[in-house]
Amino acid sequence: MKFLFGSEDPSMNLVPLLKLHERENLKVKVIEGEDHLFSKNWESIYKEAST
Repeated sequence: MKFLFGSEDPSMNLVPLLKLHERENLKVKVIEGEDHLFSKNWESIYKEAST
């Protein structure tokens, strides 16, 4: 499972909590410059989700 956040996402405060539980099968990724809806570069979500 991978959690993707944009760096401008209002729920960024959850990232440190999720990172505490990061393991091989649970990853947390922050995409710089993106908002909650990945509206600035919607392709970034597909690129990150597939890696």
